[in-house]
Amino acid sequence: MADNKKIKVGMVQINNSFDRQNYLPLSLGFLHSYAQKHAKNFNNFEFSMPIYKRIAIDEAVEHLSDSDIACFSTYVWNFNISSEIAKRLKKEKPETLIVFGGCHVPEPFIKEETYIEGKDENYENYIRKGGIHNLEKKKMTIHNPQTSKLENLEYTVYSHYDSKRDKGLKSFLERNSFIDIASTGEGEMVFTSLLEKYPKREWDRVPGIHRLDEKGNLVSTFPQPRIEDLNTIPSPYLTDYFNQLMEKNAEEQWIALFETNRGCPFGCTFCDWGINAKNRMVLYDLEERIFKEIDWISKSKIEFVYCCDANFGIYAAEKFKFRDLKIAQRFAENKGKYKYPHRFSVQNTKNSKEATYEIQTILNDSGLDKGVLLAFQSLHEPTLKAIDRNNIRLETYHDLQKRFTKEGVTTFSDIILGLPLETYETFTKGVSTLIENGQHNRIQFNNLSILPNAPIVGDIKKYGLEIAESDMINIHGSLGEWVDNIYERQQLVVGTETMPREDWAKARNFGYMISFLHFDKVLQVPNILLNTQYGVSYKEITDAFIENPRKTPIIEEISNLFSDQARSLQKGGAEYIHSKQWLNIWWPADEYALIKLAT
Repeated sequence: MADNKKIKVGMVQINNSFDRQNYLPLSLGFLHSYAQKHAKNFNNFEFSMPIYKRIAIDEAVEHLSDSDIACFSTYVWNFNISSEIAKRLKKEKPETLIVFGGCHVPEPFIKEETYIEGKDENYENYIRKGGIHNLEKKKMTIHNPQTSKLENLEYTVYSHYDSKRDKGLKSFLERNSFIDIASTGEGEMVFTSLLEKYPKREWDRVPGIHRLDEKGNLVSTFPQPRIEDLNTIPSPYLTDYFNQLMEKNAEEQWIALFETNRGCPFGCTFCDWGINAKNRMVLYDLEERIFKEIDWISKSKIEFVYCCDANFGIYAAEKFKFRDLKIAQRFAENKGKYKYPHRFSVQNTKNSKEATYEIQTILNDSGLDKGVLLAFQSLHEPTLKAIDRNNIRLETYHDLQKRFTKEGVTTFSDIILGLPLETYETFTKGVSTLIENGQHNRIQFNNLSILPNAPIVGDIKKYGLEIAESDMINIHGSLGEWVDNIYERQQLVVGTETMPREDWAKARNFGYMISFLHFDKVLQVPNILLNTQYGVSYKEITDAFIENPRKTPIIEEISNLFSDQARSLQKGGAEYIHSKQWLNIWWPADEYALIKLAT
């Protein structure tokens, strides 16, 4: 660079803040620390302090106003505000390169076809196909189509973008014309390559990016394979990246996002971990990285740590040298030694009884975690098959439930409303079964939300999923908490082929009603007596309150409240009920009904 003027880079990863605590922007930390180590021209760039929370659009645009490159890490909780910032920035400074990455960018459909060299007569034609592609030669025993025998042949896996099965990448860029480049897949190598190729705008040499050319055609480059050695990404906790951010914002309190591995072996279609590209697990080094990060968190007096692992505890068994168990123990030891962190929140693995029990006992005894999630999502076998999910067995669940109760450890469960092939009867029977197996603390009834890259996106027509778009509201959040009145949006399933809209509304009412009667403790003890002494199922009890055959006025008022809220959701209304009278916050319908009943 002749004038030695540095290229200025602005970075944005907006997370929600809670009780004046903000998440450290881990994704940006990874991008920066990887580029700092690997980018050949890193010293040619100057990075401004990242935008890590919701601030006024004017303030954000001013902060980014001198950026040559502005990079945004996006997902459902920050896409709208990120877009508004980028749109305004592009309008005021058109020459700024706007780059969007993260899980909100639609993944392209990559098709793999296998061809045998010298055996497939059309092989050369396949290789001549246009478009961005990747060739990988392999050698193994496969079926020879010419001889109909198994033979040890060399073959080529020809991977290419299938534009006919585009998941909306082109339309995404067309709708958001202020985005110059969209990035998919792991971002570290892409970001580093983008910095290296920026001076000459050699975008065709940057992997895993997508843009529209002057004619409006989608131009893509093939993605890099996933990073095999995560330790090539320097830890932003152990470099100066987060130290500088915290020093510049000394008045803030921080929540640490913590990652010990990447990937998920499960393929649940409602989750964007379920795509095939993410099913291989990759680990960070335990002694030289994870333990040192835990020590940094403790010494930095971080109160809350959220573990990003999809299945914490999956590496707790002896054959994995008790890896995840050791991580839980290190956090517990550090809390005793440094008094920090106060909490370590994890998402338990789905298939390990002993790992879940041992880890949660450690976290509970040390006060790091006060609740154990034993997730189900559904108990209906055809539904579980349709969403590619393997649940913890009911016997295992019942055993864990008893052991945790004996130890005084609270548990709760998840159920998703609106999954494929679920009916009113199967949904409500599943809820009743969970309670009969010992879940008397809480079942969280989650409305199925269609995430941008979840495999279930391809099943919307297949299962007749009806979708309503609504504002995302934080439970117990304040009215008007969103900056500049920019709300994020979510797509909720409010009816299916097997659970039509009327049945969905009734099932939503059932969830509210059983939460109100049982989990809010209004009639929990009578319910348990009716079930254990007289054999009346929790489904029968709850259905009776919904149907209200005696038409008693209080029950009718409560049931109507729940039904109205369900129908409001189907029309795009908020998931929660706002009360100006009671703390001016958003309440779950069952809690709102409890307050009304009490007052």
